[in-house]
Order: sequence, then C-alpha cells, then structure tokens
Amino acid sequence: RVIFIKVYTSLKEYQQTTERLFKKELRKRAEKIIAGIYTPQNMSLEDKDFQRQSLGQFNELDKIQRELAEQFNLDPILAMRLSSDVISELTQESMKKLRKKEE
Repeated sequence: RVIFIKVYTSLKEYQQTTERLFKKELRKRAEKIIAGIYTPQNMSLEDKDFQRQSLGQFNELDKIQRELAEQFNLDPILAMRLSSDVISELTQESMKKLRKKEE
C-alpha cells in the first residue's frame, strides 16, 4: 500500500510537471501569434472581418496545440483545456496592452 501511494505521488508529480512544461512551451510559441491577432488595426475591423483576418492565426495555434499534445503525450481534451487557459491569459495581456496604448 505504501508503494502504491509513492507511485501515485510520482505519477501525479509527473503529470503536473508535464502540464506545466506544455503550458510554458505553448505560451512561448503563442505569444507572437496572439499579439499579431490583437492589434489596433485588427481591433478596428468589423467582427466578421476580424474573424476572417485572424482565422489563419487561430489555425496555427490549433496546430501548435496538437503538436505539443503529441510531444508531451497529453490527452487531447486536457491539452485543449490547458491551451484554452494559456490563450485566454495571452489574450487578456494583449488587450491590456492595447488599452494602455489608447490612453
């Protein structure tokens, strides 16, 4: 029983480390892409035009997510959730930068 708990703790730690590394690598690779999406020029577009303009960049983010999920051997659903968190954080950061530029 003690061995099982130690193994479980090791697997849990391994999973946490893998998730952290996935998020770190995704963040590194997605920062420029997200910054390129949320520019003053793009934000002045109509919603439909903004979506069309940024579609390629969102497809690139999806491709990166899938590559990293495979590289880190993560479940695709978990990778999607982690990616969503990272992309949301980066989007918020980009929007804050835009607001500061407007001030």
